[in-house]
Amino acid sequence: MVPKGWTLLQVSDICKLQNGNSFKPHEWDTQGIPIIRIQNLNGSDNYNYFSGVPQDKWLVEPGQLLFSWAGTKGVSFGPFIWNGPKGVLNQHIYKVFANENVHGHWLYLALLHITLNRHG
Repeated sequence: MVPKGWTLLQVSDICKLQNGNSFKPHEWDTQGIPIIRIQNLNGSDNYNYFSGVPQDKWLVEPGQLLFSWAGTKGVSFGPFIWNGPKGVLNQHIYKVFANENVHGHWLYLALLHITLNRHG
């Protein structure tokens, strides 16, 4: 049931998703910009690094809303607010940009609710 005055929309109507890059093992380095992988969303501070010139769309700043679309629901699949260092985003993780008039923290909570309460 949708509250009076509210509109039922799809996730794609309220935000934009931008996928990370597919960094290949030969692009990994021991220095440079940390590559944010799913394990890092789960708290690991073990990073591979990218020492090349990153595209702007790969860059992630602390506070960015991310959505991992691979892994186990409630563990590694779902939304995360990135609190780690500035890095570049690996594949299987989206940067999430709330549309105008959509509050970012509300969007995080809505995505969390959807991913934790979906059956299947």
